[in-house]
Amino acid sequence: MQQESIERNKRALADARSLYIQGKALLVDTLRAYTSWKNLEPDLLRISYAIDVSKEQLNILMGDDPAAQISLADTLEAPGNNILPDESSLLAQSLQERPELQLLSLQRDIRGKEVSTAKNAKLPVITGVGQYLLQTQAGSFRYYDAYYPSTSFVGAKITLPIYAGGRHNERIKRAQIAQQQANIQYTDASDKLHGQVKQIVANLNETYQRIQTQATVTSTAESSYRLTKYRYERGAATRLELVDAELSLTSARSAYLEAVYDFEAAKIEMERLLGKTN
Repeated sequence: MQQESIERNKRALADARSLYIQGKALLVDTLRAYTSWKNLEPDLLRISYAIDVSKEQLNILMGDDPAAQISLADTLEAPGNNILPDESSLLAQSLQERPELQLLSLQRDIRGKEVSTAKNAKLPVITGVGQYLLQTQAGSFRYYDAYYPSTSFVGAKITLPIYAGGRHNERIKRAQIAQQQANIQYTDASDKLHGQVKQIVANLNETYQRIQTQATVTSTAESSYRLTKYRYERGAATRLELVDAELSLTSARSAYLEAVYDFEAAKIEMERLLGKTN
């Protein structure tokens, strides 16, 4: 985009020189065009160096040779339609997909079971027992002619926890405190997740709307630049108006790309929120 701006300023300089030769422009117009062109070159050099440094950092991040040559193939493209998630559905999916939320949910259920177990220890316990026995005595290993008398019994044992020195109440209180802690931890994590979901959905909506707005602004700036350039070539507009139109076009395109970048960054945060690693 910076290179395109430089090319536009080069053409504007050529037009200014041509108009100056024809007597339709002043020398100061050619000087302004030349200055505008040269002022953009340091920015292009700075951007080029920044790209080279970023590539080295990317190689280091991937564990590759910092001086290795890589080719960037990704592009900043505007998102399509019907891609904005709903807040409630995204929250429900996050609660199901996030491993730490699943762990906290299981811990909360376990603490609830522990409370029930501690309370049940204060209830009477009925234990049933039964036995059926065949036995005999025989000589010379003649068991097939022997008599096998049977004996059986059935019994029940009832245990009444009359007094345990307050141990049952203590266990119940500890289990209830642990349950409250588990509930607080899960609620706190859920509230934080809800806030993150709300923020991400807001960022997605805001950047999507900004993309639509900047696309319109860019289209308008392109039309304005073409019209101003046409008027300037015919002496109906000043060099300053052309410079302003070119600056507006560059700013509009930059803001559009920034909006697309912010939207892609918000999508990455949404994937992290869902526990995705792709």
